[in-house]
Amino acid sequence: MGGLLTDRQLLGQVLEVLSVWDKERFASITDLIRAIGDPFIEPMLDRLAVEPRRSVRRFLLDRLLEMGSRIREPALNRLRDSRWFMVRNMLVLLQKLDDPVVLYAVRSLKRHPHPKVRFEVWRTLKQYGDPEADQILAEEIRGKDPERRRWAMEQLRRPLSQTLRDALIFLMETPDYSRELLELKHRAVTELAALGDPAALPALEKVLHDKSLLHLQGLARLKFAIVQSLERYPYKKVRPILELVAAGGGKIAEQARHILQRRDVAQREKMGRLHRRPR
Repeated sequence: MGGLLTDRQLLGQVLEVLSVWDKERFASITDLIRAIGDPFIEPMLDRLAVEPRRSVRRFLLDRLLEMGSRIREPALNRLRDSRWFMVRNMLVLLQKLDDPVVLYAVRSLKRHPHPKVRFEVWRTLKQYGDPEADQILAEEIRGKDPERRRWAMEQLRRPLSQTLRDALIFLMETPDYSRELLELKHRAVTELAALGDPAALPALEKVLHDKSLLHLQGLARLKFAIVQSLERYPYKKVRPILELVAAGGGKIAEQARHILQRRDVAQREKMGRLHRRPR
């Protein structure tokens, strides 16, 4: 009888009733899972891969998590499964297990062909503060797939690492001013300004000198945003750029002149306060 109660196929059949039962009746299955214990791990993982109902998947995840570290190895073994949804579900499970031992296996999936798997890989690495998470975003930002690039930009959170700073600088250096790239470059300008790192200035200055007849208005708006953002950088570094822009014409030059005037006034006031300070 004991062998019968631990038979994987039989336990899998027991779990099949979850698909037709109401949630109110799940308690009896919970009691059975807790009574039998570990033999239910593999059948529950099997069921998790094919179960269409979200409430049942949630139930299975909760029961598996109750078993703690005992589910780690079975879940890790299934990361090699050919079905992307199985791999994704295992990553979700491993995230909730909150065990950094899993990181080595998770890193190996960085270039999985399915975007939903890559997203969960990134989330798992991010959860553990692994620098590989930023590397994933940086690679997507540098890549040529518009959807993946947009996804990566949407995940940016401050403060940005040097890896992500360099990826945004690379994006600004890309000589493409299509609508999609212009939108992302506006975001990059904002994020780089929040850092205020002078390393971004050569790329920003290059955009200010670029021309594009096909995207004239869009590029002009980007240049205006760049000039506005220069206030966030060390004044000594941006003053030559602002002076060059201010020598031109139009709204962009006018904005540069306003910034120069404000910063020069602020500098003079600062120097005046220093001279008036009692010695």
